[in-house]
Amino acid sequence: MLMRGFGATAQPDEKHALVVIARCVAFLTPIFGLTWGFGIGTMVSQDLGIHVVFALLNSLQ
Repeated sequence: MLMRGFGATAQPDEKHALVVIARCVAFLTPIFGLTWGFGIGTMVSQDLGIHVVFALLNSLQ
């Protein structure tokens, strides 16, 4: 799947796998970005709510 000769076409199974991977990346990237944002918020603010949200989101990673 990763190493293919020049001019070879992708099989339907390979296309499906690439679509699944792209969907997972598209879903997880914003979640990880939110976690980083709340992590920065924990350094700036002493609010307990931000710390709790950061801990919950970070535990999902």
